Formats: sequence, structure tokens, C-alpha cells
Amino acid sequence: MTKADQYIDIMIEGLRKKIALLDQIMESSRQLEQAASVSEMDLDQFKELLDEKDEYVSQINQMDTGFQSLFDKVKEELHKNKQMHKPQIQEMQQLIREITDRTVQIQELEAKNQLLIEGQFGKMRKNVHVAKQGMNVAQNYYKSMTKMNVVDSQFMDKRN
Repeated sequence: MTKADQYIDIMIEGLRKKIALLDQIMESSRQLEQAASVSEMDLDQFKELLDEKDEYVSQINQMDTGFQSLFDKVKEELHKNKQMHKPQIQEMQQLIREITDRTVQIQELEAKNQLLIEGQFGKMRKNVHVAKQGMNVAQNYYKSMTKMNVVDSQFMDKRN
């Protein structure tokens, strides 16, 4: 097995791992959808899911950098000996198609999630606004009531 074959095998394995990570991102996105669909969103759970998803994305970015580095090393070999590497090239092409399909699915789900999350935050802002108004009304009431209990100085005329 040549050095180029080893690099190609590593690239294929990297593409498989990327598919697995994309599947995990898809699952995290579905969980985010469920979290954003309930009437009162659990912000702690939401943050955990986002952190988990960010970790997967970070891993994919690292893998992409490694893949590109390996591809740069074997690009010339692949172009020179296309027939010799045809099965490996076809496998990589199939894996890349699967990656593209999953990426499109994730983007669609993310667009849907964005709308749900914006709706949730809109509700939260409205609730905060209503709470602030309620606090202002309560403060004004308190101020009004405290003024009512204040008895102004009274002068009594003791002349009879």
C-alpha cells in the first residue's frame, strides 16, 4: 500500500466520521426543535443543546482542515492515476453526496428552528414587558397609597 493509498483511506474514514457527526448535529437540531416547541422553553436545556451542537461543528471544522491537507498531498496522484484509484474516488464521491444531503436537511431544520426560537424569545420579551408594566403599576399604587396616609399638619383654632 502506497503513501497515497493510506492518505486516501484516511480521507474516506474522515468522510464517514463527518457523516456520523452530521447525524449527531441533526439529532441535536431535532432536540432543539422540541425544546423550542413547548410553551415555556427551558433555557438551561436549550443552552446545553447549543453547546453540544457547537462541539460537533468544531470537530467537523477540524476534520475539514485535515481532509483538505491530505487532499492537497494526494491531489496530483489522484489526477495522474484516476483508473487505479477509481473505486476509492467513487466511494469518496458517494460519501460527499451523503454529506451534502445531510447538510441540506440540517439547514432546512435550522431555518425552521430559527423561526420557533424567534417566536419563543418574542414571547419572553412580551412577558418581560408585561412584568415591567405590572411593577410600574404596583409602584405607582404604593406611592399613591403612602401619600394618602400622610396627614398634613392641621392647625386647630383654640379660640372660642
